[in-house]
Amino acid sequence: MEASKYCQRKSNSLDYQIKMAFGAFSCLVLVAFLFAKTVVAEGRRLSLGQCELNSVSFRELRDNFDAIKENVQTQDIRTDVILLKESVLREVPMSESCCLLRHLLRFYVESIFKHYEPTSNLLRRKTSTLANAFLSIKAKLRECHNQNKCSCGEETNRRFKLVLDEYQKLDKTTAAIKALGEMDVLFAWMEGF
Repeated sequence: MEASKYCQRKSNSLDYQIKMAFGAFSCLVLVAFLFAKTVVAEGRRLSLGQCELNSVSFRELRDNFDAIKENVQTQDIRTDVILLKESVLREVPMSESCCLLRHLLRFYVESIFKHYEPTSNLLRRKTSTLANAFLSIKAKLRECHNQNKCSCGEETNRRFKLVLDEYQKLDKTTAAIKALGEMDVLFAWMEGF
């Protein structure tokens, strides 16, 4: 009888340990799943025709843009001109989306960030971070272009020319402020891929 009770307690103790181990394992699986989901949300894959870009962090882009948005949009005094019209970005052929994005990022790096004069250290840091992110994405797009995965056609050139035509209506500083304030349009378009 004594041995039977001992075995019963041992069995209950073993069952308890198994349940605890299973609970801990389930918890680890859940944490790993949530972590993986966060990483995927942080760094998204963009599919631009044949060009695939991994690890584009829209959260980082948006956070840096949000830090400067109000300031640059209040500095924008030319409300009669829009550089990044949604109609220009709408229904871009998938095969040419890579090329248009490459042109737009080059435009921002070479013409916009270059001519923007930040009024504070915070604005300087945030625009510098955005410029570096644009350079990184642009370099990946360049690789696709070099591998003939990023085709440029008449449609891309026509659309990009519409942006440049609006840009040329403004002096460089005013255009830089306007383009920075319109980056949310660019991000929304990119997030659609």
